[in-house]
Amino acid sequence: TVKSIKDYQTCALLYNYRHIENSYEPLGKRTLLDVRFENTLKKIASFFFYKRQAGITPSWSALLNRWERLWFPKDMTAWDIMTDAQDPMHGNVAGYSADATAALLKFHEFFSADNSDALLIDEPFLVQLSSSGMRLEGAFDLVLRSAKTKEYQVIKWLTRGQKTQASDLLMDFAALKYAFDHRNSGRDIKRVTYGSYDLTASAKSTIKVYDIEDTDVNALKYWAREAWEAEVFVPRRGLTSYCRSCPFDIPCSK
Repeated sequence: TVKSIKDYQTCALLYNYRHIENSYEPLGKRTLLDVRFENTLKKIASFFFYKRQAGITPSWSALLNRWERLWFPKDMTAWDIMTDAQDPMHGNVAGYSADATAALLKFHEFFSADNSDALLIDEPFLVQLSSSGMRLEGAFDLVLRSAKTKEYQVIKWLTRGQKTQASDLLMDFAALKYAFDHRNSGRDIKRVTYGSYDLTASAKSTIKVYDIEDTDVNALKYWAREAWEAEVFVPRRGLTSYCRSCPFDIPCSK
């Protein structure tokens, strides 16, 4: 996966702990809520386009209803939600829901005006990277095709606002390009663009386009092969800023 390749670039020992040994990785309550928040927003986005495939454009209220069913526990009462919102210390579920309301409004206004056809929605892929059996695993968040120009858009959902740098996404889009080209080998596709849409409320409503070259795909293959063939996992302790927050600091120190 792109995640495992990036971990190997950060530190070979981190890659070994996380993807070879599958070591236990402790996560705090706030981190778990962040992950759940991101995954729920992505599910709502997929729900919107699944409905569009059926010829129905969901209303904003339909998206909010879907959010409430997925986000709040079934036994949570209105009083629970109100009192939970009074606790600013832990990033509670009600506080997250307020952010989601603004994010979904922005999302609905942007995509309900788009008439493109949704071809792939949260579609997994597993493609061959080399003759040695190395394969690349991932998923297309969304692939759109313009009804007028027949151009394709491969879109990746982002959920971390302005924190994500363009350079951090080159590997992700190189993987999407490689998988898309592999999937459509032999077909006459004239134009494909690769872009990201940030689902968070604080980001602008736009699809940011990235120019992905063959050199980016070659870099993906190179680093995948480096991780695939590695036999010794050398730590980069003290040489990367990730060390400050690494969940495997204790075993690494030994």
